[in-house]
Parts: sequence; structure tokens; C-alpha cells
Amino acid sequence: MSERELKRYGGFLSRFKQIHESAYSSASVERRRSPEPGLEPGGELLAAPSQGLDDPKGQNSPTPTDLSGILAVVLTAVTDDLQIHEARRETVLAIIPAYFEEQFIGQVTRQVLQYVQAVLVIDDGSLDATASEAEAAGAKVIRHPTNIGKGAALKTGLRYVAALDAAFFLFLDGDGQHDPSDIPAFFEAMNNSQADLVVGNRMNNPEAMPLVRRWTNQFMSWQIGKICKIPLPDSQCGFRLARKELLPILMAASDRFEFESESIILAVRHGFRIGFVPIRTIYTGQQSKIRPLRDTIRYIRLMSRYRHP
Repeated sequence: MSERELKRYGGFLSRFKQIHESAYSSASVERRRSPEPGLEPGGELLAAPSQGLDDPKGQNSPTPTDLSGILAVVLTAVTDDLQIHEARRETVLAIIPAYFEEQFIGQVTRQVLQYVQAVLVIDDGSLDATASEAEAAGAKVIRHPTNIGKGAALKTGLRYVAALDAAFFLFLDGDGQHDPSDIPAFFEAMNNSQADLVVGNRMNNPEAMPLVRRWTNQFMSWQIGKICKIPLPDSQCGFRLARKELLPILMAASDRFEFESESIILAVRHGFRIGFVPIRTIYTGQQSKIRPLRDTIRYIRLMSRYRHP
């Protein structure tokens, strides 16, 4: 059992103890006010308190009714907590970074809203209609006056949603390459595992991916997997579901496209678990925002920073 689960169930036990002690106290007070057990006027035998070594007169032993009440309260508390920590529509909020995505962002937002409680779009300095299209589709929009990077946009969104009632954050791109119909698979993977971060894996069926991009992704995933000392089939995919507990890790990652790689490295190094779920990736002529020379240099710097801890 993980440290997070131990703390959670430790809280259940603490609450059970408080409720249990309260019930004992109430039962004791009530019995001191009542006559000794005997026959009711109708002739039914009142339930006699059980007697024990620590309570020879049975004054502090709860009745079956007391115990049923205690059990009902505890089960309700456990059920409520499990629901809060379950990935589903009511507990997930989507964050979508967008840069010149007026063609796709409206449709992406509408489709994602079928699966989550709300969508937050971060317009990272677009000069087109990205913001207005997202708002018209039902998203909350925050605008950067200038482009400051995908990672920075995601962190702007995380700062905004940190105080909101969401136990999970869903990340996906605004260019239509991630299929929102895959979102339930992320929920299922999160709920059926002990993962803290579930990442989309495009490598199960990579034929639709341009060949150069496929090779680059496989090489980078291999490199980052060596640093993390675990196999990583797709370290670059931006389609992800993260628990709220990862917030400090996500806020410490890079401001640019290295965000995906660095957040995985930091999560693993801090003891969080990574899971993967097969997804479909759609390529219909979208122009990549990656600048090969600049972003390759940044990637080399990232690798050199973490290759030797």
C-alpha cells in the first residue's frame, strides 16, 4: 500500500475511533438516565448490555443499533472518499494549451466537455481567433499577451485550477491530434492502477505518425527511460491524466516543450508511479510548433542536467 493510501486509510481509522468513542459516551449517558433493562409494558424484553472484563456492569457497551449507526457513518465516509479519489467526470478538469489553433480548438473543447466537469484553455499569445473559438465552445480562457511556451501555458492553467474542486488534471493538445473519445480509457487506467500519472502511448499503432517524428520519439523515450530506469514507450505524448498530488512536480518542470519529458523524470525521482494507456493519434496536416534546432538544444541540455543525478 502506498504512503498516500496509508494516510488516507489512517484518516478513516481516526474518524472511526472518534465516532466510536462518541457512541460509547452517548450510550453510557443514556443508560445512566434509563432504568435497568427489563420488560417493556408490552412484554418485550429490552436488549441487555453485554458485560465484559473492562465493563462489568455493561454501562459502556453500545447496543446493536449504536454499532449499526457507527458502521453506516464510517461506510459513508469511506465511500465519499473513494468517489473523490476516483477519476470520473465530476473530479476531472481539462487544461488545454493552444497557440494559433482557431481551426481546431472549438471542436476539441466541445468534445472534451462530454467527459470532464470543465475545460480551461490557455491561449499562449495567439493572434488569431483561438480564444474566441474556445469561449464559444464553452471553455474558460486565459490569454498570454505573448507566446511564452507550452510548459508555461500549462503551469498558468495549473495555478488557476489549484484551488478548484478537482482531484485530477487532464492535459491534451488543442490541435486535434488527440482524440477525446480516448478520455474514458485514461479514467479506467487511473482507477484500476496505483499510477499517479497516466500518459498516452501512441507507439502501439504508430503508422499514422510521420516517420521522422516516430524515430525521434522512440529515441527520446529510450533516453529518458534510461534516466528514469524504467521503460517508457512514449515519453513525449502530451495527452495525460495526473493526480492533484503531482501539482508541485508539474510546476517545477520546464516552460517549453521539455515539459512532458521533465515532468516524467521529476515524478519518477520523487517516487510517483507512471502508467501508460494506448491512444489513437490523428495527423491531418497540422503544423508542428516544435523548432528543430532550438528545441534539440534544449533537449540536450535537459538530458545533461539529469543524466548524472
